[in-house]
Amino acid sequence: VSAKGKAGTIRCECGKPVAAKMGALTGKPAVLQILTWQNVLIDIDYSAGYGPREFSTSLMNLLLESGRVLDEKQSQRANLRQYSRYDCLVGVDYDISDWTYQCYMRDISEGGAYIETEQPIKVGQRLIIPISSPVLERSCAVNGTVVRRDPGGIGIRFSTLSLQQRQVIRSLTETLCSPIPDPSER
Repeated sequence: VSAKGKAGTIRCECGKPVAAKMGALTGKPAVLQILTWQNVLIDIDYSAGYGPREFSTSLMNLLLESGRVLDEKQSQRANLRQYSRYDCLVGVDYDISDWTYQCYMRDISEGGAYIETEQPIKVGQRLIIPISSPVLERSCAVNGTVVRRDPGGIGIRFSTLSLQQRQVIRSLTETLCSPIPDPSER
């Protein structure tokens, strides 16, 4: 299971989770962290061997407990963002120095976006992202600057947006994305 630069494994027997690993975490703590991730990619390995059972909690109880873990994590984090963020999984292209790369945008706001990419892009690099709204049947090119880099992708801060660019982003977030709750509103 992977999401936004994180990766972990969950081993199942007869469709029930019985073991997990994420970084240094193993067992129930690892599966609870993995289950809090959003917009995950799942790769199933049917040839994985058997191993010891690390927990016997039902999937429903694990999901409920992971929801509690996520709530606690979000309530402890201060939100310094000016704009509300929206979770999405949208294929996009971005242009840097006459090169076009394809990737997935994982979240977006009127202030910026996070995109998954393996390209060696540096903090401070400027780029252009074409963004489309299927409802408005319009697209626009948005200029941005890379402000964060992690193993899974880059965080981009948009330059000042025009009214048309804001409308396209709002339309996209209203139709293809889900809001990320603000921890201070809980």
